[in-house]
Amino acid sequence: MLQRLDCVFWRQKKQFLLAEDTYDTWVWIAVQDGSFRFSIGLAEGIGRPGDIVCCPPWVPFGRETLEPLTFHFIRLGFAGSGSPPAGFHAGLLAIKHPDRLRHNLTLLSELDDALHLHPEPIRKHLVRDILMFCLEEQGSLDAVRLLSSDPLMNEAVALIREQAADVKFNVGAAARAIGLTPVQFSRRFQAAFPLTPIRYLTECRIQLAKKLLTETDDTLEQIAGRCGYENGYYFSRVFKQAAGTTPSSYRRQFRV
Repeated sequence: MLQRLDCVFWRQKKQFLLAEDTYDTWVWIAVQDGSFRFSIGLAEGIGRPGDIVCCPPWVPFGRETLEPLTFHFIRLGFAGSGSPPAGFHAGLLAIKHPDRLRHNLTLLSELDDALHLHPEPIRKHLVRDILMFCLEEQGSLDAVRLLSSDPLMNEAVALIREQAADVKFNVGAAARAIGLTPVQFSRRFQAAFPLTPIRYLTECRIQLAKKLLTETDDTLEQIAGRCGYENGYYFSRVFKQAAGTTPSSYRRQFRV
């Protein structure tokens, strides 16, 4: 659940006050004009107009302006464990349909140009719309368009996604396949993507389970096997922990 939402608009900023900083919340930089180079853990890239660059809590966020930068600096805090919804990741968000994003960013910047009696509710509404739009576009961690300069970890993401439904596949198997120990793999994966490989594997399996629950008549035991779990009992426990409801309840609520 979103607990904190702050947004500040910066116009034609020539350089950042600090070349690198860390934050206790997720940070988004939504670029309206100009460009900047960024590094987030091992991820690197360039943010340009229409891009949103995301940095998780407590991960060093390096940034350098390449052109005078006009942008929205957005901080997002989540209740409970502090974990965001599936679809959040470090680096550059892939925005396939940028028109709605540009429209909201323009409206946000106009709040600073006009005299509004109550600008904050409007600002938060627009930022929430951007948040929901981005989550809709990203889907779940099933797509994980993670930007990493570590090609081995990009290979690991593809491997986990492809093998997630195999009951015999686990994080240890993934580590061996790319020539690392489980400890090395976990550390390197988290440095590249700020999430654990086991969380990514679980998300891939849960997303497949949701699809099977709503699109097939398979039993829970059958779905468990098709999603990489040895039995329905363990599958149900993992599903409830990840989705907040039981597989049976999910099927009743979302099957149409």
